[in-house]
Amino acid sequence: KVQPPERPLSAAEWRKLKESLGNSQRFDIQMMCALFASGAELDIAKSLLSFVAMETGTLSYELLLRYLTLCVSGGHDGEVFDVYDIMRGSFPSLDTGASSLFIKSFSRTARWREAVSILHEVKKVFTPSPRNYGDVISAAMLHGDTTTAWTLYDELIEKGLRPHQETWDALFKGVRETNAAEAMSQSEHHERLLGILLYMRNNQIYPQHRLASSIKTWFESVTGQKWTGSWTSATPK
Repeated sequence: KVQPPERPLSAAEWRKLKESLGNSQRFDIQMMCALFASGAELDIAKSLLSFVAMETGTLSYELLLRYLTLCVSGGHDGEVFDVYDIMRGSFPSLDTGASSLFIKSFSRTARWREAVSILHEVKKVFTPSPRNYGDVISAAMLHGDTTTAWTLYDELIEKGLRPHQETWDALFKGVRETNAAEAMSQSEHHERLLGILLYMRNNQIYPQHRLASSIKTWFESVTGQKWTGSWTSATPK
């Protein structure tokens, strides 16, 4: 088992470590996987990339994908932007894994609209996953673009995919920033949410606590109606 270092290494130190492990041709991949598994600091992984670039003059797709995984899981979205530029400039296309990671990361940032573009590119080649759609839908709702959110939701359903409960949660929590030009009417949004409840009922889907809480809060906030939700538990007979 490869043991990753606890601090960033110089090129000479990486070379020495590689030699001590038998000069494996997949040393860089194995080490990046070990860094990810151990939750290592980003700077250590960056020093590995620098070493590989100096040694070989290039960075392989697989190594960048492993590094991207580490960046996304660690919330290093700024670094993800740099990796995106590198991979876009170096390779003719992106695979499912890289596209999904970029969608997830971009959706968490002010550059979330680029995640919409990546999603559209993905659709030309294969069917995006419910998670891909969910990441972008959540971002659109967060930034007040309910029209985009519901358009993508309709696509998801039309493709026969089942939304994740986090996606429904984002739709029920609603808009945090209002943008009149991009937001549908409150009554239309209301009807769409009732449609989700019908979908759940017809497919016998029971909301987890987080989603149930958001549904409860939404009902209690409906203008002109006085809903009150309460928690209960089922008692088996």
